[in-house]
Amino acid sequence: MLKRNLLAIAAVFIVWSILDYLIHGILLQSSYEATVNLWRPMEEMNALLCYGVKLGFSICFVLIYDLLISEKSLHNWH
Repeated sequence: MLKRNLLAIAAVFIVWSILDYLIHGILLQSSYEATVNLWRPMEEMNALLCYGVKLGFSICFVLIYDLLISEKSLHNWH
């Protein structure tokens, strides 16, 4: 069970990071450049904090899913 959860956390973190790059790094890049005065400069961004928050949310997502979603099986149908 622990191994499955750790793999799920890693998968969610990786997929989230890829989607984050695709959405914010490619799709919205021109919008961010057009409104550069609204955003914090890249020099002030804390990448370690961003990855830490993603990891924390990935852990929460997997643990909440694991606690609230029961495994489905034919044995449950009586």
